[in-house]
Amino acid sequence: MKTTKRVLAVVLTALMLAMMIPFAVSADSTYTATITAKEGYTITVYRIGTYDNANGVYVADSNVDSTIKTAVEAVPASAADIRTACEAAQKAGKNLGTQEGSAMTAGTNGTVTFGTETAGVYFAAVTGKPAGKTVKATGGSVFYLTTDKGPNNEDMTNIQVDISGKIDDGTPTVDKKIVDGDMGNDYQTTAKVGDDVKFLLRASTMGSTTEPVTKYEIKDTMSAGLTFKEVTSVYLDSNTTTLTAGTDYTVTTSGGGTAPTDVTIALTASKLATNGFYNAANVYVELVATVDSDAIIGRAANDDAIAYTNTTNNYNKDSLEYSNRYEPNGDIKGNTVHVYTFELNILKYDSTKQEGQTGYGLSGAKFTVTGPNNYSNTNVVTSSNGTAKLSGLKKGSYTIVETEPPKGFNLNNTPYTVEIDANGNVTGAGFVVDGVAKIPNTPVVMPDSGGQGTMVFTIVGASLIACAGVLFIIVRKKKSSK
Repeated sequence: MKTTKRVLAVVLTALMLAMMIPFAVSADSTYTATITAKEGYTITVYRIGTYDNANGVYVADSNVDSTIKTAVEAVPASAADIRTACEAAQKAGKNLGTQEGSAMTAGTNGTVTFGTETAGVYFAAVTGKPAGKTVKATGGSVFYLTTDKGPNNEDMTNIQVDISGKIDDGTPTVDKKIVDGDMGNDYQTTAKVGDDVKFLLRASTMGSTTEPVTKYEIKDTMSAGLTFKEVTSVYLDSNTTTLTAGTDYTVTTSGGGTAPTDVTIALTASKLATNGFYNAANVYVELVATVDSDAIIGRAANDDAIAYTNTTNNYNKDSLEYSNRYEPNGDIKGNTVHVYTFELNILKYDSTKQEGQTGYGLSGAKFTVTGPNNYSNTNVVTSSNGTAKLSGLKKGSYTIVETEPPKGFNLNNTPYTVEIDANGNVTGAGFVVDGVAKIPNTPVVMPDSGGQGTMVFTIVGASLIACAGVLFIIVRKKKSSK
């Protein structure tokens, strides 16, 4: 019985001690800070100093940068001076002290909650940003956690910290347009092979002198159907500041031939160090490409799409690659624009025959074809089956005129006008069938040997001989009478 009582006493004692442990822990001071930033931003808290109860002062953490140590231990200390020192140290990549806990990402309400059991002075730093945002400026906040009352007798064990106003950000955009297109929008045009097409690229600026960009490259990618010619201008905003090649930006190319060509317009480090860049809203690039012999003829499905990934026909697309403290490999995709080229098919045929009969198509007919933008081709000749094809044309009206007929046929010098629309459809009243311009010719008719034609010549010849004979007799008689 005594043994049982002893066991129960030990058990009860253990239970009472176990129940007292949580209360003993809760008796310790717990400090919390609710930090308001912006949704998706990452906040990291560093302890930069602790409170010396014996002397009533703050002592800098042993591994903080010396500028922070000086600010923390100044008498009197200034929270503003400490913050300035911390922000400068963060920008320079110097030690901010002891990281407390893990980095925290703000939710939809833009807040994170920080907790610690150590009284001290802390720095809340922005250490990450949400995707799709660029940062012009950020800042941190210095705050104290202590059992002492604040200057306004407020509780300093559970405080509110707001750094949202220090985050100046935006959503950068990149886009591309065709200059002076002929299809009524900024993203499509038609052109003939050999034409120059002008493009305008625009990219948002980003960062600031306090949050500098270390890389800013506008990249233009064009299909094998376009050959890069030149960058004609780079400027800020509405052409308020023209940038200088070599000094403010460089132009490099890669790829080409049958592969896409990348043209990179990179702002120089010296330009990225100026307020002129950061005070501007956009960078503009004007460039020119030439439609070449690799141009694809016609329009394929989804050619109207302008998404960056759409690269069906003779495309040109742009993007922005950048680096800053928060994003070392930023890449923003722009959009795609398209240049369309078309073809014109001609058939020269014998109008006295039915299609499918031998000799229906006539070879050797020569044409001059004229069209928009002073287009002129004076050497269009039909092949053995009577066809001729002109490729790489833009939309518009074209006039076909025969200049040399096929051998043995009359010249048909009637002007034939066709219309090529923005989809490459060819139309022409009465002579275009299934998109083919059909131009008739008739054979030259020669007199039949021994027929009526011969009789006519015989009669005419005999008449001439008779007339000559009569004239001879008259002349002889006149001479005899003399």
